[in-house]
Amino acid sequence: MQPDSSLWSWFTSSDDVTARSLTFAKGISVDGMIAAFGMDPAAAEPMTWSDAYQRFVEGVEHDFNDPPYYVRVADLGTWSVAFEDNQALWVHPRPAEWPQLGLDVEVLVATWTITTGTIFTAHFSGGLSIYDPWTSSDSDPDFLAQLAEAWTGLADDSSDLYEPTLLAVFTQALGIAPFTIEMARGPLMTASRE
Repeated sequence: MQPDSSLWSWFTSSDDVTARSLTFAKGISVDGMIAAFGMDPAAAEPMTWSDAYQRFVEGVEHDFNDPPYYVRVADLGTWSVAFEDNQALWVHPRPAEWPQLGLDVEVLVATWTITTGTIFTAHFSGGLSIYDPWTSSDSDPDFLAQLAEAWTGLADDSSDLYEPTLLAVFTQALGIAPFTIEMARGPLMTASRE
């Protein structure tokens, strides 16, 4: 079945933000994901996209790697997802940077920036790179074959690896439930830190 990229098209709409990031982790709770971002799960509260934007982004002059940091987290069943808007704390994650998650956790990170207009997606499992666009030699040929099965022609055309549809391909291949625009806009557990 062809991946449905329309489910993820919202991720690359600018909406006055400079960056977005989705961090998916398998077998990690919402509280565990919030803690992995260095934030206190006990202080988290449900916030909509609009409420979080007004509190943490609107009128705040800072680069997307500057504080205040905030994260909104959803439970997708087997996976959880941390949604960052106008920031990307894990813009180029490496397994060594996940002590709170544990090195045996399977992680998928997708980051979009308005300057590049592209999504960079990296997949790690058991502390090892399965697919990393920054270091193509780290990509697992077996996983690329799995991606090619999810989207015919992917492995034959490297330019496709940076298109927004890649997010649909990865999530389908890994069995991650869609994180829809409706879910992103609705109330999600939200935490912050300076």
